[in-house]
Amino acid sequence: MQNIVVDFESYYSKKQGISAGTVGVINYVRDSYAYMVSIVGPGLEFIGTIEEAQAKFSDKFWEDPETRFWAANANFDQLWVQRYWPDARAMKPWSCILDRGATEQLPQSLSGIVQALWGKKVDKSLRDWMDGKHYRDITAEQQKDVLNYCLEDSKEEQRVLAALPDPSSIEQQIAAHTRMTNLRGIRIDADRLKQDKEELLRFQHDAFMRIPWHNDETALSPLALAAWATQNGVPVPASLAKDDEECASLIGAHPKLAKVIQAMRQYRKSNTLVRKIQSLEGRITDNGTMALELMYCGARHTRRWSSRGVNVQNLDREPYYLTADGKPANGAWDVWPRRWLIPREGKTFLILDYAQIEPRCLNWLVKNDELLNLIRSGFGIYEAYARHSGQWSDSAPLKKANPGLYKSVKAQVLGLGYGMGAARYKETAAKDGILLTNDEARATVISWRNLNPQVVGLWKEMDETIKLATLDKSKIMEITLPTEDKLRHFGVRHYMNKFTDPETGEEVTKRGYESFSTKGDLSPMSKQPNLWGGTMAENVTQRMARDVLAEAVVRLENAGLPVVFHAHDEVILEVDIGSREEAKREAEKILMMAPPWAPDLPLGVEGDFADTYVK
Repeated sequence: MQNIVVDFESYYSKKQGISAGTVGVINYVRDSYAYMVSIVGPGLEFIGTIEEAQAKFSDKFWEDPETRFWAANANFDQLWVQRYWPDARAMKPWSCILDRGATEQLPQSLSGIVQALWGKKVDKSLRDWMDGKHYRDITAEQQKDVLNYCLEDSKEEQRVLAALPDPSSIEQQIAAHTRMTNLRGIRIDADRLKQDKEELLRFQHDAFMRIPWHNDETALSPLALAAWATQNGVPVPASLAKDDEECASLIGAHPKLAKVIQAMRQYRKSNTLVRKIQSLEGRITDNGTMALELMYCGARHTRRWSSRGVNVQNLDREPYYLTADGKPANGAWDVWPRRWLIPREGKTFLILDYAQIEPRCLNWLVKNDELLNLIRSGFGIYEAYARHSGQWSDSAPLKKANPGLYKSVKAQVLGLGYGMGAARYKETAAKDGILLTNDEARATVISWRNLNPQVVGLWKEMDETIKLATLDKSKIMEITLPTEDKLRHFGVRHYMNKFTDPETGEEVTKRGYESFSTKGDLSPMSKQPNLWGGTMAENVTQRMARDVLAEAVVRLENAGLPVVFHAHDEVILEVDIGSREEAKREAEKILMMAPPWAPDLPLGVEGDFADTYVK
């Protein structure tokens, strides 16, 4: 099997909105054009225009079963081949160099990988210079520079490919499934999208007209709000966030201010939703679907997916009502982005969720067999913990017999496994309607830690690992996971910050540890501040939960149950309406299968059918 790297150069214009980032890769390849391609492999080095490449390389070249084609962005470059060699129908899916780098916790760009591996800066200024320029319009000398740039990119990709180890077989399958999912896309309810946009624009205009300074200043200008407040003798809150206590207090005391802030919030929210619709509209393909942009290993530590473009993994969990307070009312129109995603004709969504996957994984990691055995015997994890901790011993089901205790235990199980302190636990519990005093919150945290020595022990073990990494010359912390893969932190270091406490005015010294999740990336996005045993326990647990889900996704797809996408700990399947019950039984069976590297992990699955992406 020979490895061949392919790199297309194509016309783009940020000013005109002609880019894969604006309209999605499928629409971009349809509407733009490629003007050159470099192809590099064993004994092969080609650089030329598309016409020259078509003359030199036949359909059979792309269909060769003994060739493994690679690109920095496999979907992008393979789509160009499909466009310019439309009769090459026996092509295998390509492999992605960025995906291979992702498993090594490298940056999600060729230049970032090269910088991280060899400290070499890749000059992208020529590519940036081509923004809005057609290849045919530049001089012969400039064309030669572009040819050299494109060829050097392919050579660089070959060097990266040779330097990186093969990921495990299952990770290669997971990466390939992600790329396939992105191209397969998801169907969009165009009618609902159009209706929502029309209603939002009306609502937005109404809110805009109720902002007093709309004719003179930017509608959401903080300075304009401050000037208006001064003129009207009302105070200005530092934040307009709905959960800001000062803002809520001022709104309650000043009705005139309340009306203005309400209009600003309505304008902001409707504006956000309109822009989301506009972004989505530009990405709808000819068959009524939207190509996805899930990023394999988008979160470096956990390998969970992130998303570009329209982020289907993080759509609003609740609908937004076009009412004065954004709450339901008779006859009120509601906008819910999740409702825009619908199954194809003759299909239905089957949305299944791993129940409490993280606390199950955490307790498996620390070998809390007493709790795990209660779960295996049929108890849900919250009742199992209540019995394990001595908070419940009655024969009646906890959730039904004592819903208050059930809610309290749930908050403990979900909140305290990663070292949350009493102050934060009090705030978190309050969001679930559990009101605690400071002493009660402190007592709950202490009690939980006393009852869970294995978890506390994991924190301490991880603390020691962090300290040892700071003493190591490489400054790399490496954790071996149950799958035998590695989780790494780079540049692990001790820090000491001095600052003045704004309340007391005293100088405070804060000590701790920090690291970076991505090799060679020292940006805030990569930085892991306040690193300690609890955060490391969270990293490892979330990575394990992701691995369980990812392997199940591959098994589902192989069983003929298409996973259109996945979000957090849930999978969204698209199954035939006529055989949906059989599909559900098979899907639940597959999801309940523990992975081979954790055969005794007790799993739970919840979910049902839906006509749109809802829960």
